[in-house]
Amino acid sequence: MNCSDFENNITAFIDGELGKSNRSKFTSHRNNCLECNRKLENLKLLIQSLSNVHQVTYKNRAKSTGESAVLKTNTSSATFWI
Repeated sequence: MNCSDFENNITAFIDGELGKSNRSKFTSHRNNCLECNRKLENLKLLIQSLSNVHQVTYKNRAKSTGESAVLKTNTSSATFWI
């Protein structure tokens, strides 16, 4: 498996949808490629952080000006601007 194949299969891996053969290739590539391993860990962290979102708060003027919304999470260390 190369980096492109890894990226194409990353969500299937996280969702537990890869078959045994592809999962083995995916895991092997992950163990040997620092960049792909980093991408996987960052995506898993993002998913975990987003699962903690309990409220979307808009600044008063966001609706009229198109400013970004602020996603407030249960953890004080994670705020995402979208």
